[in-house]
This record gives sequence, C-alpha cells and structure tokens, in this order.
Amino acid sequence: MHIEFEAKFFVDHDEMKQKLIQMGAACVRPRVLMRRYVFGVLGSHHEQWLRVRDEGEYNTLTLKSFDKSEPLDITSVTELEVKVSDFDSMVAILKALGYEVVTYVENYREVWQLQDCYFMLDLWPWLDPLLEIEGQCQQIVAKNAALLGLNMQDATYGPNRLMYQKMYQISEQEIKATTRLTFQEKPAWA
Repeated sequence: MHIEFEAKFFVDHDEMKQKLIQMGAACVRPRVLMRRYVFGVLGSHHEQWLRVRDEGEYNTLTLKSFDKSEPLDITSVTELEVKVSDFDSMVAILKALGYEVVTYVENYREVWQLQDCYFMLDLWPWLDPLLEIEGQCQQIVAKNAALLGLNMQDATYGPNRLMYQKMYQISEQEIKATTRLTFQEKPAWA
C-alpha cells in the first residue's frame, strides 16, 4: 500500500478557483457527481475500509487504512486502488463475499492540476465546501497549500467523516451511524 499524501480544508470554491488560475493550474475534470459505497473491513489495530466509487468516467475499488493507535497526519492514510469496469457488479461481489455496507455517500468533485499536484474542489452533502490537495509527497502538498494561502495547521487528514465531526461538533459514533449521505436526505445532526 502506498501513502496517500493529502490535506483537506474548508474553503470558498470561487476564491480557490481564482487562485488556482493565477497559479497556472488547469481544470482537468469538470464537476461531476460521484457516488460510493463504503464497506467495513475487520482489521487489528488499523481502521480499514473498502470503497467502490463511481467517478463519472470510470469506477474504482479502493482499500484505505490507517493506524488507530497513532495521531492522524499527512502520512497516516495508505491506499490501494484499481479501476473496475462495473460499479454495480463490484458492489454486488463485495456483498456476496460478506462485506457489510457501512454507508452510501454522494459528492460533487471538480479536479484541477498543477504539475504533479491535484486540487479537488468537493461538495459533500450538508458540509461546507472542501478543497483536498493531493501530491506525491508531504512537501508538494504543503508548498501548494501555502501558495493558496492555506495553513497546514488548519488541515484535516484521514476520512471525510472527520470534516463532519469538525463542522457539526458531533461524535465519531454519530457520523458512523449515518448510513446515507446524500443531498436529498438531511441527517438529524445537520
């Protein structure tokens, strides 16, 4: 598994787009609705999950993991990802193998790129707009965050449920108990 170097920030998307244009970044994928099923995976001291995601142009199956005994930082999350040809069939295969669906989630994503760094402008249900910066190493992410006027001290790392916990001041149990996050269905805590 490889380390996923990414940092997440609450931002104003219009302001970020202007800054990305000024930096010379290009929009490489216009805004698209993505949907995903997340499956629980039993692990020892690691929190792990499988995600089947419809990314608009293609589908992916991803295994994500982090050590629950360590504080989360930019080097905490590892992932393995492959493209799959059929979203619904991959979901059905995982269910048939006994994996339990933890949640179904939708979000909108627009992707920008500057050299070897990606900037995802994300809209998640009932959450303020997000920017996810992903690069090949910690230094690339930090450098590009600084160019956008963002402080790495304000970043969140790890699963997006942490962004919900941060915004709504809810517990991990409350967000984990939410089995659907869509733009049409407002959770009780939102």
